[in-house]
Amino acid sequence: MTTSPKSEHVQKIFNGALWYAKNGWKVLPCYGINDSGRCTCNGAHTEPKDVGKHPAIGEWQLRSTDDVTAVTDWWTTNPDRNIGVNCKPSGFLVIDIDPRSGGIESFEKFEELVGALPETVEALTGEYNHNGKPVRGRHLYYRLSQTSNC
Repeated sequence: MTTSPKSEHVQKIFNGALWYAKNGWKVLPCYGINDSGRCTCNGAHTEPKDVGKHPAIGEWQLRSTDDVTAVTDWWTTNPDRNIGVNCKPSGFLVIDIDPRSGGIESFEKFEELVGALPETVEALTGEYNHNGKPVRGRHLYYRLSQTSNC
């Protein structure tokens, strides 16, 4: 039996959410993007950056979890969800490099001031036109020490 690309994508997202939870990351379901490029919340978004990224549950700051049963329930009920990570309780500092907002240049200036940052886990975000070329945004994840007050 062959699986469709959509079901493979859904399975990858679900597997990712489970992996995050099993590793102590506090996750939450976010709305996804349908095949037409619209947000699965079916709402009109004035800002394209809101499409497919906002929480699909209320009180997400309190309800984000690393409980595998809760995560399984969320994605079994709504398999088209994206994954959100509640960074502070997960122990992360995330640097968001957003090309449409000057993020590439700002990050380069930041690294000139502080030096190159250590390698880390990186997630690619939306695709944008930057100086006439398509580029992806980036999220750089850094684990904070247990004594950090960020």
